[in-house]
Amino acid sequence: VSTYGGSSAVGTAAVAARRDHKHGLAASTTGITKGLVYVVNDGTHVAASAQNITSTAKTTTGTYLITWATDFGSANYIMLTTVDAGDTRVANVRNMAAGTVNVNVYASDSASTLEDSNFMVAAWGAE
Repeated sequence: VSTYGGSSAVGTAAVAARRDHKHGLAASTTGITKGLVYVVNDGTHVAASAQNITSTAKTTTGTYLITWATDFGSANYIMLTTVDAGDTRVANVRNMAAGTVNVNVYASDSASTLEDSNFMVAAWGAE
């Protein structure tokens, strides 16, 4: 029994610990992060930070392919990309499919110059 204010007088409340509830949504909903990965500029990824990733690869300078372990229900899912802190390059999502996505990394001063860089990806959507 816990008491509010440290007194056993008015305001006493019994509080039972519970672990039978869930804070997330069902696995088929879009509210839970379904993919997460830190990709190194050579195309490899940090396995300890990966979620739902089969592989990552650098296909050419500044262009990377991410393959999901469990496909999304369609190509209509949400992706967030960002480059390492202090890096001025821009990461951009291209060619989204249910099972794969391409990420291009551009120089900060050019919308056409591809450059290698470390970046992070998070994805949300129905599977």
